[in-house]
Amino acid sequence: MQYIFRNWIVSLTGIILLGVIIDLILPSTSFKKYIKFFVGIITMIVILNPILELCDQSSFLKDSILRNNFTINSQQLNYQSQLINDQQQQQINELYVQTLQEQIEEHIKGLGKYDYVKAKVYLDSSKIEKVELTLRKQKDSFVYPVDIDINNSNSDYEIDENDIKQIETLLEGVYGVTKKKIIIN
Repeated sequence: MQYIFRNWIVSLTGIILLGVIIDLILPSTSFKKYIKFFVGIITMIVILNPILELCDQSSFLKDSILRNNFTINSQQLNYQSQLINDQQQQQINELYVQTLQEQIEEHIKGLGKYDYVKAKVYLDSSKIEKVELTLRKQKDSFVYPVDIDINNSNSDYEIDENDIKQIETLLEGVYGVTKKKIIIN
C-alpha cells in the first residue's frame, strides 16, 4: 500500500512539474490555454487512477475498453470481409462472361461457315440477358477480289436467314437464350 501511495505522489509531482515547465517555456499564445487544459486532464487521470484501483473499477474500465475495441475490430473485419466477397463475386462474374463468350464463339466457328466470330454476353444476376454476335463469312480463296459496289451493300458479309435460325437454335438449346435476346451483326 505504501508503494502504491509513493508511486502516486511521484507521478502527481512529475505531471505538475511538467505542466509548470511547459507553462514557463511557452510564450503567451492562443494555444497555451489548450495545453493547460490537456495538462489538467492528465493530472486528473493521475489523481483518479489510485482511487479507481482501490474501488476495483480499473479492471471494469479495462474490460469495457477491450470489449469496445473487440466490437470495433469485428465490425472492421466484417466490412473487409464483405468487400472481399464483393470483389470475388465481380471477378467470378467477369470470368463467367469471358468463358461464355469463348464457348459461344467456338460453337459458332464449329459450324464451319464463319472465319470471324465475336460474341459479347451481358448478364443480369448470373442469367444471360443479351448476346451480341459479330460474324464474317469464310471465303474460299486467300486472294480477295476487290469489288466496288456503288449501292453500298455488303452482300459478302450478309448472313442468310437459315444461318441465323441455326445460330439462334444452337444458342437456345445450349445456353437457354431466347431468340429475342440474340442480336447478330
